[in-house]
Amino acid sequence: MLFSQFICYLKGYLVIQISGRFPERFLNVCAARGIYVWDIVRLSENSIRLKISIRGFKMLRHTATKTGVRLKILAKCGLPVTLNKHKGRKILFSGIAVFIMGIMILNLFIWDIEIIGNNNISKTDILKNLEDCGLSVGKLRLMIDQKKLKNDMLIKMPSLSWLWVEKNGSKIIVNVKEKKDIPEIFNANDYCSLVAAKDGVIHSMIVRNGLPVVKIGDSVQKHSLLVNGVITSERNVPTRYLNAEGEIYARTWYEVTKAFSKIHTERKKTENVSKKYSLTIFGKQINFYKNPEPNFKEYEKAEKDYDLAFFKNYLGITLTVNTFNEIQLVDTLLAEDTVIADGIRKIEEEIDISTLPDSELVKTTPSYKFIDEDTIEITVVAEYIENIAQKIKLEKPEEDILPPAEEQNE
Repeated sequence: MLFSQFICYLKGYLVIQISGRFPERFLNVCAARGIYVWDIVRLSENSIRLKISIRGFKMLRHTATKTGVRLKILAKCGLPVTLNKHKGRKILFSGIAVFIMGIMILNLFIWDIEIIGNNNISKTDILKNLEDCGLSVGKLRLMIDQKKLKNDMLIKMPSLSWLWVEKNGSKIIVNVKEKKDIPEIFNANDYCSLVAAKDGVIHSMIVRNGLPVVKIGDSVQKHSLLVNGVITSERNVPTRYLNAEGEIYARTWYEVTKAFSKIHTERKKTENVSKKYSLTIFGKQINFYKNPEPNFKEYEKAEKDYDLAFFKNYLGITLTVNTFNEIQLVDTLLAEDTVIADGIRKIEEEIDISTLPDSELVKTTPSYKFIDEDTIEITVVAEYIENIAQKIKLEKPEEDILPPAEEQNE
């Protein structure tokens, strides 16, 4: 229905009033001949108003007397009527035509590049590498080879595992996926030893393969050898290289000290809001303000972009609205017990995050002291039992060379 009305607007339509004893007869004739009418409004018992195409009106105006109604044209509407009304304004229409043509030409170029999916790699680094690979603002859009750009970027930036380029009018959207750190993989044919991942005191040991070099109760430091994967002998026996396996549990200790204030500062939004606008036209930003910062001491900022698009194709024009909400800082004095309990909990959570997987908490020993009337220093000592065994690969010589028989006899 909306499409039919749009076509009628392009061809022109009329708003007419139908008066008579039976105006419904005229509607029946329209339906019988397949003539489209819309926006039908009953004005009175014997009068209705509707919209009809110019072509349909010409087909039916001689039928009005046969149906016993009178037709009155209330308004002429549509594109032909508008053009005819302004046909003398050649400069206006020429300017509109030039503007539309300019937009179409400028839309052939890239005016914005959006990066999505980067967490650790900065947007600046990605944009710089994209420029080196041939993608930059102002570049002709048809010259961008998406497949080649993808391959060049993955070679140039090994930290990326995936990249996809999407064209959206004058905007290029670059989706990236960063590589994750893959842990070292060991298999049964590797030659490995076990070393300490952390300082500690050996609590228990389960050695499945390899030669243990520590015992229960020994103190070990980080990176010190726990289970040797290289077994040598003083006799004329070749050196053996093994894949050391086992769990070495040790008691480990953590100590963290932090200061906590009894004064809790809460951030509350006020009703004061400031908005600043800027317009980016084909890569050039125009600011409608002198000072980019609001007249608030404390505030929260929210930025939103409104892209000008035609059928979802970006036209190179973006309105940016920066909204600043004023924040009021409200101080509250907390009870000592609350500060101490909350501080101990936060430190314990911080320590627990830094422990090895599947660690077991033995005990925590908190203590505190007052630095001044508003500050409390809290110390937490935590004891854990952790599997500190960490595998390291060994390089086995291509062959073990034994001394010649004459030297052995000597």
